[in-house]
Amino acid sequence: MRSLELSGTAKRAVLAAGLGTMMDYYDFLLAANAAGTVWLSLYFKPAFKIPSLALSIAILTYAISYVVRPLGAFIFGHMGDRMGRQSTLVLTLLLAFISMVGMGATPTYAQIGVYSVILLMLFRLILGLSFGGEWGGGATWVSELLMANGVGELGYWGGVYQAFGTAGIALASLAFSLTSILMPTGAFYAWGWRILFYIGAVVIVVAAIIRYRFIESPIFMELAKGGKLLRQPAAAVLRREWGKVLLLALSWLYITA
Repeated sequence: MRSLELSGTAKRAVLAAGLGTMMDYYDFLLAANAAGTVWLSLYFKPAFKIPSLALSIAILTYAISYVVRPLGAFIFGHMGDRMGRQSTLVLTLLLAFISMVGMGATPTYAQIGVYSVILLMLFRLILGLSFGGEWGGGATWVSELLMANGVGELGYWGGVYQAFGTAGIALASLAFSLTSILMPTGAFYAWGWRILFYIGAVVIVVAAIIRYRFIESPIFMELAKGGKLLRQPAAAVLRREWGKVLLLALSWLYITA
């Protein structure tokens, strides 16, 4: 077992996985900030004249990502165990990119009517699918790469990987708050908030390139060469360990509540 000093490959593994996860969390929480402020004024209040109803729909638009997150975990968990961790995690970032650009570019209710609300919900659904596959897939990829490099302190470096997600949360809140304070209100509501999503999309592209150029999990490659990959891995886990899956899913309620 090696010390906490990482090899170059392992360091890049934590960075490649962590940067993408950070931006997924950034996008997720940026939308949370926008839903109750900018989106409420530009999309939901004009569409739903009753203020309480408009606020409820705004919250629903944000929360809808959580509804499809388990589905994303199932889909991308299956793909990761069949196609490989690396390519699957590039795909999750592609979906996150589409979501970021889409939310940033969605016209207001005044421009296209109720279709603006539908588009926001659609892009939130896409982000939920991406987010569902991102964290678990990234954690698995990092763990397998660290084990292949002889790094034994998986709990420690798993915590470092998770810290990237926390950084994304803080970055989104800080960026939204500072931009809304420093910019004139009219400019912020007109285009300033959109810039924050576009900046996130650019960083997503950088993270995807890093992942694309990185190596596949050696453990996955060994299983693939040995013909040991299951045909329906995610379904097999649900059949055999459904109780543990349910327990772990419920354990996340305290985080997402």
